[in-house]
Amino acid sequence: MGSARDRYVRQILDELEETLIDTIPVAFRRRPETLFREIASLNLVIELKERLAERSK
Repeated sequence: MGSARDRYVRQILDELEETLIDTIPVAFRRRPETLFREIASLNLVIELKERLAERSK
């Protein structure tokens, strides 16, 4: 992957991570059963960021 593309993907993943971190408390207050889905989504984003970092080495 090119470095410009890496930066773009990293930027998107950073935005997704921030959004999920902000929405987890709100989602839990609205419907506690959604908490696990939101956390799973956050874990996926973090895993993707780690894979991208490994691939960029």
